Amino acid sequence: MAHSVESRFIAIVSGALLTVVAPLFTLLLTLSYNEAIRSQRNHIEILLSTNTQALARPLWDLDDDTINQITGTLVSDPMIRMVEVKDTSGQLDVVQTAGSDIIQDAASTTREVIYKTTKGPVTVGQLTVYYDDVGLLTSLSRTELAFITIFILAILTMVLAAIAGNRFMVIRPLMRLAAAIEATRRLGSRHHVDWRSKDEIGRLAKSFNEMQSQLEKEELEIKNAHARKTEIYN
Repeated sequence: MAHSVESRFIAIVSGALLTVVAPLFTLLLTLSYNEAIRSQRNHIEILLSTNTQALARPLWDLDDDTINQITGTLVSDPMIRMVEVKDTSGQLDVVQTAGSDIIQDAASTTREVIYKTTKGPVTVGQLTVYYDDVGLLTSLSRTELAFITIFILAILTMVLAAIAGNRFMVIRPLMRLAAAIEATRRLGSRHHVDWRSKDEIGRLAKSFNEMQSQLEKEELEIKNAHARKTEIYN
């Protein structure tokens, strides 16, 4: 019986958590993920816009040194894994990576490099940057991770406190009541519940003990009456 009551209580608490907390947690992850994607996209756009302008004249002049300096600065950004610059004539193909790791399954964005001449804008090459896509969990910042950790710890503490309180205030007195009833049934003597509190469980235990005392008194009176009747008869 105790295990059944406790199991149902845990099931109710778990159901409430799944109904209320899980959607909120999912919403937080979704909002954080979308914000991280938007932030990454804006950052990439700014890098491309700035560096395509900086690469226009060096690509027009086929200036390797300046192009390497610009791509080196660009690849030093923590978000960028590899940079590739090509000119339209096919003479230049500059590639710089962040470290010695092989770039695999990386997202990329390409922008044309346009140089403004006296005769008008001319496409002189293209700039491609490679970067990792934002993951659902990697999109969380340290502050958000800290808040989520605190939130989870608070929820776990509340659940454990609820289970401990239920076991102490409900399960234990019910087990003692069941033990007293079982002992009365098996042994024949009236057993009392050793539990005192001012709540409903305490009043139940008190009523049970009073009932046991009353029944014990009535049984004793019946035994005494039977003994007197037997004595008179003899």
